[in-house]
This record gives sequence, structure tokens and C-alpha cells, in this order.
Amino acid sequence: VSAKMWKEYIEQKQLNDLFNSFSYNYQVAYEGHNSAAEQIGSCIENIAYSNEGEELPLGQSFQDVVKLIFSPSSAHLAVTDAPDTLLKQLEFSNSRTDKLDETDQIKQDILDIRCLQILRAYIHNQIKQIDLEDKERDPIKFTELKDLHVVPAQNYIQKY
Repeated sequence: VSAKMWKEYIEQKQLNDLFNSFSYNYQVAYEGHNSAAEQIGSCIENIAYSNEGEELPLGQSFQDVVKLIFSPSSAHLAVTDAPDTLLKQLEFSNSRTDKLDETDQIKQDILDIRCLQILRAYIHNQIKQIDLEDKERDPIKFTELKDLHVVPAQNYIQKY
């Protein structure tokens, strides 16, 4: 490899490293750190909000949508029909999939994914409020919290 090509490679690598750094810093500034404390105000220290492979959108705007649909003051689902509306939307979307053209199907898929993310985020947020170390330290407390916060949300969605 010639010296000129090597120099160009090094310059491109440095530029790429700078871009990656900028991109990461911009993402953290816009969405916040991937911690349960920052994303949902969990009192449990040092746990990631979303693990690799199970990513949920980060940022206050997404959490605000979840709070709009589910009651933020209660561990149980809101009395409103909003969760039902999400589930009905998914059911309706599934029933008309074969009738959409490609452009509309892409838009519908984006909407369906967002609906599923919101439903999943609600359960995920409930799980992240429970200290998993309690499973070993205090199994009774862990089970009570799980039964109070997580199980009702799962059952509600599964019964649909």
C-alpha cells in the first residue's frame, strides 16, 4: 500500500471516529442515557433501561406517549380505552394487510411497530421499577411487587 493511500485511510478513519463521537453525543443529548433512572425515573441504580437486542425508543417524548396511554400514577392500566384502542388498531391492521399497496403497507408497519413498542414499554417500565436483586434478598417482596405491577399488565394484554 502506498504512503499516499495509507495517509488517506488514516484521515478517513479519524473523520469517521469524529463522526461516530458526534453521533453518539447527539443521541445522548436528545434521548438521554440508557438507564432506567433517566428514562423512567426508576429508583434502582445502575440498570440499563433497554438491553441490546431488545431496544425500545429512548427519550422523554416516547415515555410521554406511554404515559398518555397508561396511567402514570398507578401500576395498573388506566381506566380509559386507550390500551384497547392500541390492541384494536393492531387487530384491524392485521385484517387488512392484504388489501394495502406497498407504500401504505410500509406506513402501516411503522404504525404497528410503534403500537407494539408502546405496549411493550408499559410492561418493560413496570419491570424496571422492581429491583431484581430482591429475588434473592427478599423473594416474598419480589413476588408481591411482580404480582402488583407486572402480572396485571401482562394479563390485560394477553387476554385481548
